[in-house]
Amino acid sequence: MKYFTLFTLLLASFYSSAQSLSPSVIASYGKWSDNGGYTLSSTSGEMMIQTFTGGVNILTQGFQQPDEKTVGIQELNADGFSIQIFPNPTSDLVTVNLQSSNADSYSVVMYDLLGRKLALPGTFDQSNSQLHQTFNLSQLASATYFLCVINAQGEIKHSFKIQKISY
Repeated sequence: MKYFTLFTLLLASFYSSAQSLSPSVIASYGKWSDNGGYTLSSTSGEMMIQTFTGGVNILTQGFQQPDEKTVGIQELNADGFSIQIFPNPTSDLVTVNLQSSNADSYSVVMYDLLGRKLALPGTFDQSNSQLHQTFNLSQLASATYFLCVINAQGEIKHSFKIQKISY
């Protein structure tokens, strides 16, 4: 009888499955679109209310959940050049270091969410193989901005989200 119970428990463990939770929304309006590797989702309602954490579990109330953000240095090593952007998020200064064999053929420009090019104070130093630029965001409102690396033909090669915060 003891072996029969043990065998039954082992067999039951193979045919049972654990609960799996995936993000879901119950809303009066919502849409999901997928096209060529890009996705767009929208719902009506509140953006976010509050986030609770406990150990490895995270519970965020609200409809659209933001991507997980990290503080630190964003780095990109591609297309024959290396880019470092730090700190992000920032309350005042953001620094861009670009290294390439032809760094003088690139420029760095900052845009707001409406696509307007921002003329920001800061420092600029460019040589044949290195571009070092610092933007002063202290006069801007707390929001998300886009930092774009543009080649000599005017094409945006890479873009990065910069979060301006207030303390």
